[in-house]
Amino acid sequence: MDLHLKDHLRVATKYTRLASDWFVSQGINAEVIKLNGSVELAPLTGLSDLIVDLVETGRTLQANGLVELQHVLDSRVVIIVNRSASRLRENEVNQFLSCVRPGSPGA
Repeated sequence: MDLHLKDHLRVATKYTRLASDWFVSQGINAEVIKLNGSVELAPLTGLSDLIVDLVETGRTLQANGLVELQHVLDSRVVIIVNRSASRLRENEVNQFLSCVRPGSPGA
């Protein structure tokens, strides 16, 4: 599907600024609609032509009959702590980190 061929696209997403910026950078006319929750339902209900969303495994897309058209960006999740909390609550911070590290039982 060539996104440039359609005069006007309706796009549902939680990430309106990111989506708007991307469509502008591609020269594609798109109306970006802010949705929270199950964004993947928007095309199924006729609310939008397509969605912009985070995809990890693709199972939710597949379960809803959707396919990835375009990779928009790579992202990463980071854990941030301020310096005083890091010092004052070092044991708690380390315990939390041990739970979320890849390969740990809690990850």
